[in-house]
Amino acid sequence: MRNLLKVPVLLIAFNRPQYLEKQLEVLREANVTTLYVCTDGPRAGNKNDEYACKQVREIIDNKVSWPCEIIKNYSNVNIGCAARVSSGINWVFEHVDSAIILEDDCTPNLSFFRYAEELLNLYAEDERIFSICARNFERLSTQNDYIFSRYLNIWGWATWRRAWKYYDFNLDSLNSQTEKILANKIESWKARYLWLSRFYYLKSAKIKYTWDFQWVYSSLINDALSVLPKVNLVENIGFNNSGTHTIDKNRIDLEKKNKVEDLKFPLSHPISVSCDFNYDLGVEIQDVSYEPLYRIMLGYFKNKLLAK
Repeated sequence: MRNLLKVPVLLIAFNRPQYLEKQLEVLREANVTTLYVCTDGPRAGNKNDEYACKQVREIIDNKVSWPCEIIKNYSNVNIGCAARVSSGINWVFEHVDSAIILEDDCTPNLSFFRYAEELLNLYAEDERIFSICARNFERLSTQNDYIFSRYLNIWGWATWRRAWKYYDFNLDSLNSQTEKILANKIESWKARYLWLSRFYYLKSAKIKYTWDFQWVYSSLINDALSVLPKVNLVENIGFNNSGTHTIDKNRIDLEKKNKVEDLKFPLSHPISVSCDFNYDLGVEIQDVSYEPLYRIMLGYFKNKLLAK
């Protein structure tokens, strides 16, 4: 019998009941004792959504059959991916000090829960750290079981209320002054302009298409670090045409090659809390490799102008 998981879990779902049952089975095996569930409503006039969203809620209502307190936040109208996820996280931190956050298509292995709970407790008072992540961007060669990075991954992660309070959904604080701060945080100048282009685009957009870039911004601007594990602890099973941001064929093929592994305990901890700059530079180089320079610069100037 696994030990009870004392840290609360926030599960975010929408219209994919086929993933939800698998996710709930993992949560049962992990002995989750407190489960917050946040769902979005069907898109207006979408009959498939109406049926699928109803199925999702029936599964949640009927399949949480182990000893677990469940708190629900169901939207009857469609708020959209960005606003629903961010508002769901806002909601959970009205009630708890820390939480593990999972979307319906991000299925962790069981070692993730112990890793997340242990590090949430270990770094609870360390305001330098904002996120505990289940994924890295490439296999790490470190002898320890995790590193610290300026970058984060939201396919299975955990955080604290003390960190989430800095989240800036609308990027209201983005301006020429904060741009200078960001310039000192991003090693690659090409990556710097790519991220600034993304941030200015989101600032100018009336309807945000995502919520996680704002979390990257909030972490960077506050000089925060994220914990990334030595091995990947979660599988994203949503890389197909059913996802909102996971339909790119190259990314689908890449995700199929992803290998999920267990962490061994007790964890091997880094000696000090310090950023792995070599890892971060590798992430930035990989990020800009998909975009030609002219497009990066054009996007930066265009989106900055729109944001003004």
